[in-house]
Amino acid sequence: MAQVSRQEDRDAPKRHLQGCFNSEDGGPSEIDGTNAAHIASILDDLKSEFQQRLDSLAADLTQSKNKQQQAYASGMVKLPKSIKSMKVSEFNALYKIDLIRAVRRVREDHPIVSKNRDRLATATPEPTRRNNRPIETPSRTVRRGEALYSQNGSPLDAAEQGALVATVTKKNRGNAALSSAASFDFCVGEGKYVTLGDPSNMKDLDSELKNSALSQLKLMQDQIAIAMKQLE
Repeated sequence: MAQVSRQEDRDAPKRHLQGCFNSEDGGPSEIDGTNAAHIASILDDLKSEFQQRLDSLAADLTQSKNKQQQAYASGMVKLPKSIKSMKVSEFNALYKIDLIRAVRRVREDHPIVSKNRDRLATATPEPTRRNNRPIETPSRTVRRGEALYSQNGSPLDAAEQGALVATVTKKNRGNAALSSAASFDFCVGEGKYVTLGDPSNMKDLDSELKNSALSQLKLMQDQIAIAMKQLE
C-alpha cells in the first residue's frame, strides 16, 4: 500500500466536505474546510449538541446518585441499632454466616467475567435515554443572509413569497437602557429577502426578482394606506 506523503497529510484537512452551505449571497456552495466562517458554523452546532449531551449526562448522574443515597438511607433506617453497632465478626457469629463471602458470592453470580478470569469485570448498566428519538444535530433558525435549500439543491423559502418577516432583538439584561429593536424582511421568492431598513441589499437581486419585489411592495403600500385611513 502506498504511503501518504507529508504534503498529502497537510492537504487532507483542506479537502472540501460535500454538502450545501448558505453563503452571503444566498447561493449554494460546498462546505469548505479552509473557510473560517464555514468551520465556525459547524463548530457552533457541534458545541450546542455536546452541551446538550453533557447536561443530560449530568442530570442522569445526579438522579442515580440521589436514588442510591435514598436506598442506603432507607435500608439503614430499617436496621436495628444493635446490628448497626456490630462488628463483622460479631455479625457472623450471631447469624452463622460469613458476610464477606456472601458479598463475594453476589459478585460471582454476575454474568460478565474478564478474559483472564482472575478478576471479575463489573458490567456497566445499559445507558438509558429520556426519549427514543435518534441523536441528531440540534436545529436552529435561519440566520440573516442565509437561505434554505432542499436535499436536491432547490431553494426553499422560510416564508411564503410576499410575506413580511419581523425579527425582534431581545433586551440586554446587563444593560436595561438598550431597547428592543425590530427589523422587517420582505420575502421576494427563491430564498431572497429584502430588508426594509437596509435598501442596499436590493442590488443583489436580478431584474426578475426586482420586478417581483417592486410589485409586492406596491401592493403592501396600498394595504398600509387603506389601514392608515381606517385609523384616522
